[in-house]
Amino acid sequence: MFTTNSGSSNSTLASANRSPALALNNLRKVVVLLCLFSIVAAAIPVASAQTAAEVSMDSIRADRLDLDNDGTADLIRVVHLVNTSEPWASVGVEVIAQIDGMALSFWENFTVNSSAPHLGSIDVAAWSDGAYEIDVRVWDNELEVLLIEQNLGNFELTASLMAPEISMRLKAPPIIHTGESCEILRTFSDEVGDHYEVGGVLSISGVPWLVSEDADIIDCSRWPAGNYHIIEQYQNGLGFFVREELTFTILNHPPPSFDLLVNGTNGRLGEACSVEVIPEGETNLIGTSIDWQVSDPLNEEVDLPGTAEIDCTDWAPGLHKVRVTLTSPQGQATVDGVNIIKVPPINLSASELDNVSGENWPTHSAGAGYQPEPILGNSATSAAAVASVGLVVAVLLGLLAGLMLTRKKSEAGYDEVYGGVEVEQYAQSEADGLPTYTDPQGVVWRQHPDGSMDWFDPQSGQWASYGQ
Repeated sequence: MFTTNSGSSNSTLASANRSPALALNNLRKVVVLLCLFSIVAAAIPVASAQTAAEVSMDSIRADRLDLDNDGTADLIRVVHLVNTSEPWASVGVEVIAQIDGMALSFWENFTVNSSAPHLGSIDVAAWSDGAYEIDVRVWDNELEVLLIEQNLGNFELTASLMAPEISMRLKAPPIIHTGESCEILRTFSDEVGDHYEVGGVLSISGVPWLVSEDADIIDCSRWPAGNYHIIEQYQNGLGFFVREELTFTILNHPPPSFDLLVNGTNGRLGEACSVEVIPEGETNLIGTSIDWQVSDPLNEEVDLPGTAEIDCTDWAPGLHKVRVTLTSPQGQATVDGVNIIKVPPINLSASELDNVSGENWPTHSAGAGYQPEPILGNSATSAAAVASVGLVVAVLLGLLAGLMLTRKKSEAGYDEVYGGVEVEQYAQSEADGLPTYTDPQGVVWRQHPDGSMDWFDPQSGQWASYGQ
């Protein structure tokens, strides 16, 4: 009985152990079936949505037309009739015109239904002479699927639309100097872009100042000296691209060139004497400023008018240092100088000597008859006063030397701060918002709204006006 009970117990345990495994296996099968069902159910609407519309092109033809009535065909009109068996369909008809390796695409997009076919047309205006190959494609716009493609053949056309054109022409002397007449004449046209309303952007580079896109004339007479490479380019929405380049150089206007003509040097007081500026080369004294600097025998400056000739007839006997600076309207300066020696007159009567012995007559010292007198009444007190004054002067000279040393250090620091590239950065930050330009010599310029220009002086750290 013990054995029998034991066998019955083992059989029960084996049956209990198989039941969970069987249940787990069945559960797995159910999960797999549910997954397969979900995939099939999800795929059914997707396959339905990805089905392209049933579209047919019942009729299509290409007609050559002469729009400008010059006896030659200049336009292709593609006429098409599109139908569908669907309740509705979003359709696009594309006409591709190709000539000389350039292909342009033209579209008509529309919605068509089974009860109302669509009759439409697409015009292709010729932009070049030759044979145009015409292809037609019909698209399902909803799925972006190509439904129909057909080649209509080649068609000879004469251009009725001009492709984009740009040009730049320099109007200036063969050798251009700053401030001289200089103009860039621009022309631009794009009949193709205008016709199809796909105009592009016209850009220009290589100019120092901003230029308006529609400016027919660019004034370059106020540009700084330098080498200019102007590039102008344009591209419209159909892919037409054109580019034009112009290269020229503007030189700094040469400084004034002149010589000094002296009449009467080494002459006596009262004899005819003059110094005259004689321009040379292309120098013109009209508009050129003349500044005379004359030191008389007493090293005192003499004021003289800014004329081309000065009169030295009545100058006092002695050595006169004459310097003259000519500055052109463009700010270029040239300095030249000469020494004038005047000698006293001879064989003059007493009355004549009186006439010429005024302020023009040299002064002299009567040292032999001079007797010194103490400043404060006696020699000791005077000596003490002179010593005190000397001490004060020594202190003042020491302070002055210190100030000069500090100034030299400051100038050295200034060179370190504003030297090299930092000069350009500092000048641009101090340009008051005006446009700036750095020429090949490293000079920084800025332009005012009225066209006038300044240049940045790194020695003073300030903008200097550039004369026109």
